[in-house]
Amino acid sequence: MCYSVECSHCGKTSWAGCGLHVRGVYNTIPDKDKDLCLCKGWPGVELPPHLAARVPESATGSGCHIL
Repeated sequence: MCYSVECSHCGKTSWAGCGLHVRGVYNTIPDKDKDLCLCKGWPGVELPPHLAARVPESATGSGCHIL
């Protein structure tokens, strides 16, 4: 299950968890333009173009790694 967290880098709303419920976390953020962390990707979420352009290349994927 995914849940919202405060990003330790930028202080904005990010997500943690399995990566399958990121859209649900995204839908709970009231002011996405102001409070959305773009330090990592938002898998399954189609970000508005003005936000998607600000996502760094290193922020793709869910952040989960299978070893």
